[in-house]
Amino acid sequence: MLVLILACVAFAIFSFVVTHKSAAKALANVSYKQYRIGDYSEWLQKQVEDPTTWKRIRSCISDSKMCFFSYMSSTALLSNIVNYIALDTYKGCCIPPDVCQYSVVNGAYVSPANSGADPDCTTFNNNADTRCFDCDACPAGVMQSIVTNWQKLAIGVAVVAGALIVIYCVGCQAL
Repeated sequence: MLVLILACVAFAIFSFVVTHKSAAKALANVSYKQYRIGDYSEWLQKQVEDPTTWKRIRSCISDSKMCFFSYMSSTALLSNIVNYIALDTYKGCCIPPDVCQYSVVNGAYVSPANSGADPDCTTFNNNADTRCFDCDACPAGVMQSIVTNWQKLAIGVAVVAGALIVIYCVGCQAL
């Protein structure tokens, strides 16, 4: 029981340490957060940006057809899943950066007015299989999804560890 408690506490501490640096900056007049790779811990950056790992993550995002589903829509089950689990990944990988000032015509992003503002402006593509998967914002969005979900998990694990400590203490008192 003590080993389980220590493992829970160690995981919770590790999760908080790895995720503490993340701070996606909400920009003025932008309805969603824009992510930058430098906003995350070096350890997490190293894990996600490893070429082998990123190739698998990119393939998974592409195969999921995530960019076909609007995060604003509540009608499709898959859009709800994207909204709940991977909204930050959707924002980083499927939507061009706001600084590019893309126009939306018939559901497609056309002609950025400010293509020199960010390297991601010229990398973005309307093809739903490649949208902004090669942009710096995509791995940053993935990292934000990881951070968000890990923080929730770490809180849950910390609560479980607290409950185990109470049970352990009560059990020791009964002896």
